Amino acid sequence: MVQLKVQDGSDIYFLDLYEESTIKLTLSIEDITTAEAKSVFSRAFRVPATGNNNQFFKHAFMISGIDYDVTVKKPATVLVDGADFRSGHVRLQKIYWNEDQDKIDYEIVFLGETRDFASEIGDASLCDLDLSHLSHPLNAGNVQQSWAAYPSEYNAAGTPITPSFTNGLKDGDVIYPIVDFGNIYPLSNAQPRIATGESHDFTNHDLPLNRLKPMVRAKAIVDAIFDRTEYEYETGGFFDSDLFKQMYVSGWGNVASVTADTSASQNIFSAIGATAQGSDEWLEATNEITDFGSNYNNVTSTYTAPLTGLYVFRATCIFNALPETVGTPGARLLIYKNTTTLLATGFTDYNTTLIVNWSGTLTAGDTIRVYIDNTGIDDGNFVQDQTFVCTAAPGDVNLSAQFDCTYKQIDFIKDLLTSFRLIMAPDKVNPKKFIIEPWVDYINSGDFYDWSDKLDRSKDLIIEPLFDTQTDIINFDHAQDKDFLNEYHENAYKDIYGHLEFNSGNDLLKGEREIKTGWAPTPITQLEGEDDTSQFIIPLIHTHNESGQHVPIKPKTRLLFYNGFISTGGINWRLAGSAIDPFNRYPAVTYSNEWPLTDDGILLSWFNDVDYWGTNVTGFPTQLGSSMYERYWNTYIQSLYNKNARRVTGTFILNNVDLQNFSFDDVIFLDGNYYRPEKVIDAPIGEKAPVKVQLIKLLNYRYR
Repeated sequence: MVQLKVQDGSDIYFLDLYEESTIKLTLSIEDITTAEAKSVFSRAFRVPATGNNNQFFKHAFMISGIDYDVTVKKPATVLVDGADFRSGHVRLQKIYWNEDQDKIDYEIVFLGETRDFASEIGDASLCDLDLSHLSHPLNAGNVQQSWAAYPSEYNAAGTPITPSFTNGLKDGDVIYPIVDFGNIYPLSNAQPRIATGESHDFTNHDLPLNRLKPMVRAKAIVDAIFDRTEYEYETGGFFDSDLFKQMYVSGWGNVASVTADTSASQNIFSAIGATAQGSDEWLEATNEITDFGSNYNNVTSTYTAPLTGLYVFRATCIFNALPETVGTPGARLLIYKNTTTLLATGFTDYNTTLIVNWSGTLTAGDTIRVYIDNTGIDDGNFVQDQTFVCTAAPGDVNLSAQFDCTYKQIDFIKDLLTSFRLIMAPDKVNPKKFIIEPWVDYINSGDFYDWSDKLDRSKDLIIEPLFDTQTDIINFDHAQDKDFLNEYHENAYKDIYGHLEFNSGNDLLKGEREIKTGWAPTPITQLEGEDDTSQFIIPLIHTHNESGQHVPIKPKTRLLFYNGFISTGGINWRLAGSAIDPFNRYPAVTYSNEWPLTDDGILLSWFNDVDYWGTNVTGFPTQLGSSMYERYWNTYIQSLYNKNARRVTGTFILNNVDLQNFSFDDVIFLDGNYYRPEKVIDAPIGEKAPVKVQLIKLLNYRYR
């Protein structure tokens, strides 16, 4: 027996199904024409408008007064004979109403685990993440402690240590590497250059702490994203690998600035109004968006200052009113401290957005509220789209606020899947757990099945060349950015740094497609002022203007390896607040996990491109290591374009047991050949029935 269990809050419903209409599921984990992760999904099917179903759908067929939000997905599980078969969610798509037959149907679609995971994350950006467990004061001790993260063999004092993934600040999840973000002009000793050769350099004057911007371990960000959902990933997989733990994501701010945004502490917050409200009352912003310091009371819409220091607040709302023949409507927003002390007054208007801003010093314990002051006649006036935010506050560094607020969390996950050609497959036993592995490690690692006797030989077996599904050219790229080296490279070579063009060389194929990430490449070179023999090699995240000044940019997100606290090659530099003076080592980040480069290293580039530090640095070779394409994509691409590669589409007689234990890392044996499953199409659940299955022939496979 097939059942569809759905959940609405704490209520559980078993939807009534038509006996003659079986739920048909399509199973896949990837699209070989785009390399995108895919999910289980169903063909749209109808359920009757029974009393039970009407209760769940809240009588959505009643045109007036519809309560059911058709944009909302509801958690759902397909059960076969009482056992969970697949989990995901359902969405209402259409309603069919036939008055002559006195019949109403709801058309719904079931979407599986991967899609549900993406749906739970939604449109939230990286700067919406809760990384409060990584917050810390910005001081020399914490900055120096961060340098001990793996694979450091020395601490800040230069004392040898044993490399460990729990060394460093916050168990190594936060680092403060040396990166040149440009200069503050006019140049002065108070704001020294990250450079050598001039009197106002960090070799002669203490580098301010805010000139070091943070990076966060990519695994910590992945974990924070998964923590927002009901899902987890399998331990021991790629996200648990030593390689991935060495990767860090840039928290380099949302504006073009030489310095880190130290005002964005853990004590900032943002909230919005959930419903419209009237005027001459306190602004209601009851839906918290961020409040990592737990300083905001969303019941009273009140912020309490946790520390004495400088704060910045902003509130907005749309004020709606009808113009009258006598008198004029109007309202303004007022910011109050401790309910009675007026701090700021916004402008008066109606049928527009009202705004009020205030910045100043608060004492710990002070409260801030916003009042909607009605200044004109009131004839049904109301406000909506309320916002109330604190954008600067004293306190520990808020790492989330350092990330690009236009970079969505789901896009970050997709970019990781793309970069390392990862498979994201639900676990057979626990559908809320994902197996995440590189394609080259996942494929053919599962169980072996002989389906020769399951093939329906009365139906056509379709055998076709696999390369027909592909384009002639595939362009692999990271995002374009405007820092000096990236711009130079693109101008000189007409391609983004690390660009790779795969050309099939097959005259039968046409067209191009693109494999691209949302993070930018990071070419590196010597510290400013050093010659081409220097081993002090860092990222330069600034541009050069017409006057030759090094001007900061708002950089795209970067993914880099931390290479440890390594030798400067004889250069001494200084850091404000440090008891160690000077340093002859520096915290290095590069695009290679092995530094200096080695043959065994992995590069965060599609192509092993120009190494801009040159060939004159003793002990620092160039053009070594495997690119992302070579390590993670080449075998996959060759399996698609090989002249002997085949897709076989056949009809197999399968039951729910066959599909219950089935996964896409399995090997299918059919008539003397080995295949990997690509797609199971419209499998009727709970029946032993003909099912169309697409298989990809395995080349050079030997059964172990």
